[in-house]
Amino acid sequence: MIERVSGERYGAFLQRNIFAPLGMTATRVDDGRTLVPNRAIGYYWAANAFVHALPENVLLSLGAGGILSTTSDLLRWDAALRSDRLLARRSRDEMFTPVRNG
Repeated sequence: MIERVSGERYGAFLQRNIFAPLGMTATRVDDGRTLVPNRAIGYYWAANAFVHALPENVLLSLGAGGILSTTSDLLRWDAALRSDRLLARRSRDEMFTPVRNG
């Protein structure tokens, strides 16, 4: 939906409208191909040795995750969510209002 409405690729839209304005310099949408400095890679134990875990198809997770970040950038995200920089107060209040299921 973001791509259709904005006319931009998902990652480019997030970079221009969210990550860059908030100073989140180490945050990006994961495309599964780009080499990322200091990226943690998963491993699993098989046949008495650790083996690199192959990433899932990250393109399937766009919009539901698929974002790489750092703790420093996530602190910037948290600070923005607690202010009016990212969302209007009314939107934040609605987002954090508990809802009863059922």
